[in-house]
Amino acid sequence: MSQTEQQEDDDEAQGDELTELEASAVAELKALDDKYLEIQRECEKEVAEVMRKHAERQQPLLDERVKVLARDGAELQHSGTPALFGFWMKALSNHPAFKGHLEEWDAPVLAYLSDISTTPRDPADSRKGFRIEFVFAPNPFFENGTLWKEYVSEEHSPYTGALDVKEVRVSAIEWKEGQDVTVHVVKKKKSGGGAKKNAKSSVEPRGSFFRMFFRNLKEDMELPQDVSSDGDDQMLIDMLITQDHDMGCALRDSLIPFAVRWYTGEAMPEDDDDDDEDSDTDNGSGDEDAADDASDAEAEKSAGSKQSTKKTQEKERTGGYASGDSKPDA
Repeated sequence: MSQTEQQEDDDEAQGDELTELEASAVAELKALDDKYLEIQRECEKEVAEVMRKHAERQQPLLDERVKVLARDGAELQHSGTPALFGFWMKALSNHPAFKGHLEEWDAPVLAYLSDISTTPRDPADSRKGFRIEFVFAPNPFFENGTLWKEYVSEEHSPYTGALDVKEVRVSAIEWKEGQDVTVHVVKKKKSGGGAKKNAKSSVEPRGSFFRMFFRNLKEDMELPQDVSSDGDDQMLIDMLITQDHDMGCALRDSLIPFAVRWYTGEAMPEDDDDDDEDSDTDNGSGDEDAADDASDAEAEKSAGSKQSTKKTQEKERTGGYASGDSKPDA
């Protein structure tokens, strides 16, 4: 259903419930909204133009970053960033959006990554999505010099600014023979007649940044074979698209502009305060604990030696522990 059709249905529904005077007021207010939105659109165009001009000023700095990272480093010729080996791998691994998505077998491939860049699909309208490019130095893993992905989106509502991501398009990775890190060989041994037969092997998918991040996604598509679902497949597709778009936005908005701060860890969010709060919650107030300990000590002292003697006798009867003591593990 189009936005216009939805609006007409809403108007009809409201018309059944509102009085003539109320309906007239709503119509007048909507006319004001439309004028307000028209001005908002003009503002957005001007802001887009300002951002475009500043992006042009910032681009030479990003180009200079590529040159700095490309400087030869000792014994680091097999790298996309010889000056700082594994620069992009470390920056990605320090970003919350990518933690848990980078596997150890991804690291040798990402070592050849020399740059990540982003451009809007339509410089005049950011709502239409954006493109990300991963530039790689010649490497033993795949033929591509550049891997790209595009987020195709449109405005869901002019009143909330929400976007609908319609599709995620990616370039196909041309893996060299035996170098595809998104799969692994599983060997299975069979036995029969008392003698072992030749081992059989199969190629099976495994978790990888290159499988997860370079995956085509689209509304109403079938669930990828390596993704399992116990419920609504389409809901899971929507979740995958949302997660992927969030990761793309994280690249575009924070990691690409300030990559060295993610490499050093300076940009990483601090969660020490949360840990301290959890610690306080678990342990309670220090003053209260101290008071409780002192009270318990005084109570034990006042019990006298008679209780101590009784407990000693009980230990002798029960093999070395008294009631209330923790039994040692067998």
